[in-house]
Amino acid sequence: TDSTLSTAATEVPTTPCTRICRYNADCYDGQVCIGCFREAYEIGTWASMTDMEKAYALLDAADRSSVQDFEGSITKDELLRQAKHWQDRSKQQL
Repeated sequence: TDSTLSTAATEVPTTPCTRICRYNADCYDGQVCIGCFREAYEIGTWASMTDMEKAYALLDAADRSSVQDFEGSITKDELLRQAKHWQDRSKQQL
């Protein structure tokens, strides 16, 4: 229902951004943000992605987060939680 969507939306940030917004040469050759583990393309297109595309991007970011932990970066568990939210939202819209 619509109330379920709005309630769920308040529980999950609209973006996994942690406001660190930095790149480190040791993390995928500097191609991935060390705060949210997304590639620049994913960050730049986030607002126009479908819910399922956001879920896939977060699943990819969760895989990337396993490589190295940076202070203040989003956790793998949180990325997976957010991915599930976007997957569920996508299914509800069908």
